[in-house]
Amino acid sequence: IPTGPGDPLILDNGGQVPFGRQCVLSRFAAEKLGASPGDRIVARVTRSRGGRIEGAMVTLRVRSVLGVRAGARDEIFVPLSLVDAVEKYKDGREVPEYGWPGEQPLAYGSFDGFILWFNRLPPSYRLIRIRTIAGLTRFHRLQGGEIAANLGFATPAGKPVFRLAVYRRPVYFEHYNLVQNKVGGGEALIVPWVKPMSVTALVGGRPAPVKLFAFSASPRMIKIHGGAFTVPWGRADEKSSPDRLLQTVVPAAMRGVKKGDVIRLKIPTKGAALMTVPVRVVGVQAGLRGVLLPSMLMGVFRTAGLRATGFDPRRRLFLLGRRGYSTFRLYARTIDEVEGLRRFFEAEGIEVSTKAREIERVRAMDRGLTKVFWLVAIVGIAGGLASLIASLLATVERKKRDLSVLRLMGMSGPNVLSFPIANGVYLALGGGAVAIVFFYIMAFFINRALEFLPGEKMCVLPVSYVVAAVGLTLAVAGLASLFAAARAATIEPAEALRDE
Repeated sequence: IPTGPGDPLILDNGGQVPFGRQCVLSRFAAEKLGASPGDRIVARVTRSRGGRIEGAMVTLRVRSVLGVRAGARDEIFVPLSLVDAVEKYKDGREVPEYGWPGEQPLAYGSFDGFILWFNRLPPSYRLIRIRTIAGLTRFHRLQGGEIAANLGFATPAGKPVFRLAVYRRPVYFEHYNLVQNKVGGGEALIVPWVKPMSVTALVGGRPAPVKLFAFSASPRMIKIHGGAFTVPWGRADEKSSPDRLLQTVVPAAMRGVKKGDVIRLKIPTKGAALMTVPVRVVGVQAGLRGVLLPSMLMGVFRTAGLRATGFDPRRRLFLLGRRGYSTFRLYARTIDEVEGLRRFFEAEGIEVSTKAREIERVRAMDRGLTKVFWLVAIVGIAGGLASLIASLLATVERKKRDLSVLRLMGMSGPNVLSFPIANGVYLALGGGAVAIVFFYIMAFFINRALEFLPGEKMCVLPVSYVVAAVGLTLAVAGLASLFAAARAATIEPAEALRDE
């Protein structure tokens, strides 16, 4: 499993993120291997190539072993670079950084369909048979300007031209061979077809917009079907050499270009990158609507739009890059943000797997416990308020004689009010201090009793909560003391004389 810096699955389960040729093992994998941090293990990667099984090995040092909470499967966590290397090796590629032999896969051609150029219109039963070839069920006869819009030039009048394709799927060279075998002979000129592409070309060092058309056919077949010109590269061939592949015929209207020149095409690839491909002009032809390229070259350009592809100018080869990643792990800050992230990615067309049911159960439990907590808290606050009011009123009653003597000695009513208020505040501060100390003592034993990783605690009371609780307690005490203060304010000096 790939990992990297900051991976919470590693860091929150007692592990250290591996780098280089290091790894992290799950608890169960470590037990089966008998491995512990600091040990070295050998990983073997296998692949099937050319009908035989090949293998490569790499030695890894165990950096840490995760706790049971990280998962119950046999897992090994390694840097993403090693996972990429394993994927390359399994694809048959060479991985020089690990000394694993292999080959660099070449880009292949993919097509949107085929153009069938007939001398005469075949009978309807023949057309029906052709439509069912290899499941290529989309069969459309091109009319008038449609022919030039698909091929880049007009065919002789009266020659029926059809486009054979499959709905929303590419076709490949094996389909071309199948169509050739089924149609056969000189019945039709068959051209692997790619939708015309509008790209930028560097002509004499200056950028110019051009339209690319795919066309490959042998001079003999073009002549049989009444074509007015030929293309030097001939019919489509899956194993065309670079010299035969990197050619073009340009329209006569393309100024400043002559036979033998090299123009550089800027081809878009997967990931919005541009691939620069030099092609040599082998012909200049009047009546073209754009630049003609070999069908196989256009097929490679089409594949480049679907998969990462690069051009090696030294070897003049098109090389396939690795495929994109199929999955990724994403961590939200809190469980409350998971649902919003799921909706966002699904709106982007990315399938997401989450623990939505478990999260919703936890959230429902949290909401229920919160309601219970507030119900208990409200009852407790109301009971505490009533108890404090009764206690302060009782204190005022007990001290009535003393307070009346103070009034007799000349103390004003407002000064007498301060006695029950101060009493309530001191009582609240003392009770709050005892409660806070009691909490931290109990929290210490609770966190010690439960097994957590270093730095993790279950029973925590933030300082802001402590300040808020003290403030609320003082407010409740002040409210309760007002009732006692109001009673104290009604005490008359005559009460002291009456007692005497």
